[in-house]
Amino acid sequence: ARNPWNVFDSFIVFISVISLINTVTTGDASLNILRNARAFRIFRVAGKIPQLKKIVIAIGTSIVPMANGFLISFIFGSIFCVLGTEFFKERDYENFGTFARTFYTLWLAMAFGIWENNLPYINPVSGNINYLVLFYMMFFVIFMLWISLQVVLA
Repeated sequence: ARNPWNVFDSFIVFISVISLINTVTTGDASLNILRNARAFRIFRVAGKIPQLKKIVIAIGTSIVPMANGFLISFIFGSIFCVLGTEFFKERDYENFGTFARTFYTLWLAMAFGIWENNLPYINPVSGNINYLVLFYMMFFVIFMLWISLQVVLA
């Protein structure tokens, strides 16, 4: 019966040796980021302190339900992207031309990064507001931030 912590330490040492060999032989420091894996050795302390062990176990058991919540949010976001692409690609190809462009536009809207400049619901030539795009984006933000986020947090 192997001790899992010994296997974990061996893995961390192996990663550090690979990084060291790469640096010595090629002079390339691109794999030096792997040395940061040594910071995960702090999890060994979780086995020694009962309160910390409870926290680590709780975090570990919450990963699968959180992943399910994120998957549901991603599915709803994808539905909004398909709808936005189909409805608005003719009007604004730059923001809604493809699924990826719509996803990026909605991601910026959800992060409130698009509201300052490059507003896709305002026509840059005439300055008219496209209320359908505005309603669509506001509904997306309200749905994703207030409803779908609650599913992930619950």
